[in-house]
Amino acid sequence: MEKQLETLKEKCSLVYSKRKSVLDAVFELNEMSPPDEFDYDKAIASIDSFFNDIDSYYELAKEYSEPNFFEIAGITRMETKHSRTIAYFLDANKNHGLGDMFVKKLLHNVISANKHINMSIEDLDVLDFSSFVIFLESVHNIDILMLSQKEKLAIIIENKVYATERIKGNDDGQLNKYRTLINHDYQDYKQLCIFLSPDGKAASDLDNWHIANYSMIVEAIEEILNDQNNNNLISYDIRLILRHYENMICRHLIPSKRIIKYSNKLIKKYPLALNLIYKFGPDMVSKATEYIKSFLSENAEILEIRIIEKNQHGFIYFSTKTSRDKFWDTFFYMIKVEIDRRNAHYKSLLVNHLSANYNVLNGMMYNKIHSFCKTHQIECGLRVVAENTHRVYNHPLTLLCNKVEFDENEKSELEHNITLALRDLPKFEASLMHFLNLR
Repeated sequence: MEKQLETLKEKCSLVYSKRKSVLDAVFELNEMSPPDEFDYDKAIASIDSFFNDIDSYYELAKEYSEPNFFEIAGITRMETKHSRTIAYFLDANKNHGLGDMFVKKLLHNVISANKHINMSIEDLDVLDFSSFVIFLESVHNIDILMLSQKEKLAIIIENKVYATERIKGNDDGQLNKYRTLINHDYQDYKQLCIFLSPDGKAASDLDNWHIANYSMIVEAIEEILNDQNNNNLISYDIRLILRHYENMICRHLIPSKRIIKYSNKLIKKYPLALNLIYKFGPDMVSKATEYIKSFLSENAEILEIRIIEKNQHGFIYFSTKTSRDKFWDTFFYMIKVEIDRRNAHYKSLLVNHLSANYNVLNGMMYNKIHSFCKTHQIECGLRVVAENTHRVYNHPLTLLCNKVEFDENEKSELEHNITLALRDLPKFEASLMHFLNLR
């Protein structure tokens, strides 16, 4: 039986490596339930059938196999690059030849999805979008700002690909700050505030900020490309760029309806095979974790850290000189490695936990640390995600949140980004020690 299991694992690993893009898409979109018990012969037969059934997964494989300009340029998840691309097509005066087609279709989708928006479709249709000037992070750090003196309208777009909204601070949060500044600078302008994210997450201020998602962008692009009347208006190059941008969004940010359809079709046809491949495929998390741990160990002196040996899958623990000197290893940091299975790369390296032992530090000290993290997170470049639950064991305060995305073939970039992710620690620790009167 043990030999059979090893054979099955080897087969699963092989199939996974050969059908990686297809399998990662399926695993990302479906909740897998690997069986604890199964018939070996049926399992092997099912896996072989899946592997050889090229017709069943051809369409899904095709979604991920075609070359893509944006992937080649490495800007699939870079927020500023997405903002730049979107702003280009929003600008009716740019050389794309679309005029106001894209901006009208996108805003039409936004208006349709938000019942309490202060603009109607009729209002949209009569706007002169050639009168708008577009700014990228050049006015009050707003991601995309569209201003029209003629229309007396400011369209403010806050684009969040992976970053989260800053909701605290002396300015009452970034969204309130943007509205206040535009009100001050353009007192007689109306405002249309849009909070854009891949999945359409809600903004903290739902009264003034309207939800938009990247599916609306995909829909706008598809409407433009599928309209036969546009065939002679849009150049081949622009059509290609639009198609590549749409495909990149569907590969990396939101699954398209096609991808969901193909994925569901496969999971329905080969549930046993796919669940077993999911269970016994290569452990990418362990591979990445070992590499990162090795890098940190080799550069511990330079980075001024010390690895803490803990046997926990996907996690690396370390302390700094300050944390050791002041808190006797009861105060440490953690790196968490996650996998984006759909896109077959390591999704995030997250320096994200400050762990303080409630018992050892005593409740008062623990609560002081928590209070500091909550009240000083902005100036220290931190974001506290987890609240204090007053449990009498290690309770992590989620901090720093420096996400590092990387491909297994670009380890030099990974090493560079790890170093950058750790550079905020001394600043944070100095401020904390001062707050606790421990210096």
